[in-house]
Amino acid sequence: MHSDSEKRCSLIEQSHIALQVMSQNQLQEKENVIKELQKQISEMKVSRERSTEGRVKTQALETALSQLKA
Repeated sequence: MHSDSEKRCSLIEQSHIALQVMSQNQLQEKENVIKELQKQISEMKVSRERSTEGRVKTQALETALSQLKA
């Protein structure tokens, strides 16, 4: 009986570790996307022409970035 309890505890610990790893991976992916969007926004601000299209694209990227940070 004690062995069954230990097995369940071990399974719970393994599940917990797997969830932690999955959560960390998702957070890292989100951080990578945020960095990429920030890079794109910065590049667009530096190189864009004063066109309406350039401003619209920059605003769209900034909106996406704000939503990811929330």
